[in-house]
Amino acid sequence: MAARKRDRQRTMRVGGGVLAAVVLAMATWWWFGKGTAEQPPQQGGGLPVEVMAAVAQPLAETLTVAGQVQARTGAELRSEVTARVAAVTFTDGANVKQGQALLVLDDSVQRATLAQAQANHQLAKANVERYSRLVELGASSRLQVDTAEAEAKLQRANVQMAQANLAKYQIAAPFDGVAGIAQVNVGELVQPGELLVAVTDNAKLKVTFKVPEAQATSLRLGAPVKVSGDGVEVDGVIDALDGRVDPATRTLEGKVALDNDDGKLVAGQFVRVRVPVREVSEAVVIPDQALIPQGAKMFVFVITAGENGATMASRTTVDVGLRTADKVQIIKGVEVGQRVVTAGQQKLQAPFMPVTPLSPTTIDVAPQAVEELR
Repeated sequence: MAARKRDRQRTMRVGGGVLAAVVLAMATWWWFGKGTAEQPPQQGGGLPVEVMAAVAQPLAETLTVAGQVQARTGAELRSEVTARVAAVTFTDGANVKQGQALLVLDDSVQRATLAQAQANHQLAKANVERYSRLVELGASSRLQVDTAEAEAKLQRANVQMAQANLAKYQIAAPFDGVAGIAQVNVGELVQPGELLVAVTDNAKLKVTFKVPEAQATSLRLGAPVKVSGDGVEVDGVIDALDGRVDPATRTLEGKVALDNDDGKLVAGQFVRVRVPVREVSEAVVIPDQALIPQGAKMFVFVITAGENGATMASRTTVDVGLRTADKVQIIKGVEVGQRVVTAGQQKLQAPFMPVTPLSPTTIDVAPQAVEELR
């Protein structure tokens, strides 16, 4: 009886173990087999990685510094005399032409002075003619003629002086440009040196910038630069460089010449200036994200052919040259046309592993999403 009971318990234990093994096998299939089956098969059986080919292209290392926009031609028109404003003949912010009258000061006294000088000049010329005829008739001396001619020259100089003084009461635009806001009103009394209006030529601009002395020797005249502001980017060239480094700031000042016919920039605006400090005319270039830094060394995974036609990723040491925000020059380790891994390197644990190369991922953003971000 006791033996039969022990056999029954042994049978139950064996059956329970078998049942547990079956359940474990089914769970394992469900967890690993089904999940794996639902994933898309990978070509070649290698880990999926994104790759791009190394290309040969010009590359420039740039430095972005702050700059200030200035009008290449600009003037503050100030009064040279004490007078009342008789008229303001322009609209604030309007385009003006060279010689166009912008303000008129009360010039009634100066006009009278000019008329008096002109009358005296006419009388002096008449005296010269009169004395010249009398000399021919022997009724006058040559000294009287010379005195009359000197008086005529003096009166002509007085006319010219009166005309110059009168011109100071007409405030005209010295060049084509844009008038600022009038600083005076009709009827106001202005004093010598008082600002009346500023005129700026915004069609031609200059941007001044400063670079640290470490990059001072890398700049060159005529180098192309990018000038960017709020949503605006303009191409220009380095037009001038200071002859010395500022000893106080240890910087070198440069100037960029810009054509601004479309009015994208305004004088006085602060901008960012991207200047090239080093250039290579034909560099082996790969994406910056392909680099793997390890201590003082740099590595990339290069796509190569393995045994049995398998595609392999081989970790390779590289020497790096110029770098930009998204590109890097490879001096040694990668040749033009070779493909390098740009994404998925974290999955490559060994120096030589099978992979499935994929094109770089692109993300499409719906137009409505862009509007919402704005």
